[in-house]
Amino acid sequence: MADLRKDAPKEFAGHKVVRATDYEDTASTGLPKANVLRYDLEDGAVVIVRPSGTEPKIKTYFTTKGNDLAEAQAEKDALTEAVKPLFA
Repeated sequence: MADLRKDAPKEFAGHKVVRATDYEDTASTGLPKANVLRYDLEDGAVVIVRPSGTEPKIKTYFTTKGNDLAEAQAEKDALTEAVKPLFA
């Protein structure tokens, strides 16, 4: 998480990051402090990264858009592959 804060990704799967939100910065979010990073992408997709609360691992969550379920699933799969090098 520290590395992602220090050197935030500029893109995922060819989609530019248009906004990065660090939920440890309560002044910018207005929410309680949390060890969560959110990356909004130019195509409307979102990548959320946070540590597990019970295990020593990092979790990622995705929201994607598509004209149908198959298209949204394909984008989720591409984002999944794009984040893997961040945690290798």
